[in-house]
Amino acid sequence: MGGFGKKALFFTILFIVSLEATMAIKQKEDDDNLNKFVLSPTKTIVRIFNKLGNGQDLTIHCKSKDDDLGVVTIGDNGVFYWKFRVNILGSTLFFCGLNWTDGYGVYDIYKAKRDMDRCPTRCNWEAHTDCLHGLRQGDYLWDFIYNWTRPS
Repeated sequence: MGGFGKKALFFTILFIVSLEATMAIKQKEDDDNLNKFVLSPTKTIVRIFNKLGNGQDLTIHCKSKDDDLGVVTIGDNGVFYWKFRVNILGSTLFFCGLNWTDGYGVYDIYKAKRDMDRCPTRCNWEAHTDCLHGLRQGDYLWDFIYNWTRPS
């Protein structure tokens, strides 16, 4: 690569880094803005663990606006996971229907506006018989709870 090409590449990279830094600062200042501009360099992994016990299976069907992850059934102590990058507007949403013998529900499992700070790269959920628990990344506290709908 010639001298001009190297300089052009250097300034292009410098511009992208500057843009990313500017957007990160703006994001922190305007946390309630629905149309956040995000350039996510890393993928987020979402995991749902079956902690129902007693050999109970958990059936899961997760979707986003663009992707249907299909229906899977995981056994006791099993895990279902997927990886993705948050979209440019920071509006990524995955919702999942979960179903087991004594409960069911459809829940927002990953919602960028809520989860970009709560669990930026690892969002873990555990399905227990009492409810579905969400783990906050960093301090590993269960900070989010969805209650099951019980069959009649």
